[in-house]
Amino acid sequence: MVRGSVQMKKLLVVLSGLVLFGCSEQSRLSSTPTPNAAPRATPNPGSNQTPGGPGLRSLAKHLYIGTGVAAPALGTEPYTSTLANEYNMAIAENVGKMRAVEAREGVFDFEAQDALVRFATVHNMKMQGGPLIWAPAIPDWMNEYRGNTAELTSIMTTYITTVMQHYSTKFPGVIIAWEVVNEATTSGLGVFSAVPNCVELAFRTARAADPNVALFYNDYGDETSGGTATKVHNLVAPLKQKGLVDAVGFQSHFATHNAPTMSAIKAAMESLGAIGLDVYVTEFDFSLPSANGTTPDNPDDLLTQATYYRDYLETCMATPNCKQFITWGFTDAHSWIPKFRKGSGAALPFDVNYNKKPAYYGMQDALSRAAAR
Repeated sequence: MVRGSVQMKKLLVVLSGLVLFGCSEQSRLSSTPTPNAAPRATPNPGSNQTPGGPGLRSLAKHLYIGTGVAAPALGTEPYTSTLANEYNMAIAENVGKMRAVEAREGVFDFEAQDALVRFATVHNMKMQGGPLIWAPAIPDWMNEYRGNTAELTSIMTTYITTVMQHYSTKFPGVIIAWEVVNEATTSGLGVFSAVPNCVELAFRTARAADPNVALFYNDYGDETSGGTATKVHNLVAPLKQKGLVDAVGFQSHFATHNAPTMSAIKAAMESLGAIGLDVYVTEFDFSLPSANGTTPDNPDDLLTQATYYRDYLETCMATPNCKQFITWGFTDAHSWIPKFRKGSGAALPFDVNYNKKPAYYGMQDALSRAAAR
């Protein structure tokens, strides 16, 4: 946050009005949020108050409020205490992907993700696992694979079963939802596209590996109507009829120039709810124009960002089938945006020095309103 800036002082005055009174139609929830248990698990999100005062998680009475975790930062401060104080759910940003878990054929390395699951256990947090199948995360030995279809099918099903059963056995009840397939409609399936009925087989294998967790499909561009949303709907509807999928993930990597309206997002959520599927907001961030990737070029954009954070969270809580709200990281000190989108950044609720940004207070406002009902 820019200290001493006249623009910033004006922004915070406006923000105080946002926090206290709201400033859009999304300021009022249209219904009471339902208790947030994953379809096949019934933990209570609960609260956790640690030294330094209550965090977002203490306000999240009916919702899993979570974040992607940068494993290399776990154990450092203030990253670790902020994570524990603010969130009741986590997912590994990278160490849970196939290229990290099975970098060599048949050799499974769970050490890095196990450390995160142990952390979650100690701090009474729940987790999402995966993605189990995602083309860009396939390890090199798989991309170069030249075996037959039967062998490839065995590799896929063995991977899913081995990973899921490792966690259901070693850490029962901590991972309550698995991202089984990611971006099949947008990134494709890579080498696994040669597996007959790949997506259905992946979900069928996952359901058999652990019948007690929720299974979901994840993608981007499915947060509203349009081509991707239609493709995702057509992909998951028959899986739902067969009892193989419980939810759809909305990645939600938005920016000032491409953020959909709340009414469009709510309609997309309700469309999936109509066929019995829950919605998880899985990777939300809201990037701003930023030359250095951490400080917004225009400090006033922080108010736009804060309003969107608040409104999106309120929209989720106002829609009964929206069960989880996860941001892809929580501090601009560990964000993927500047590395992949030049000229953009400052996308998360805490700045690089772990100061709470207006976006944080937008989320706090949404949760406070819900908790008061």
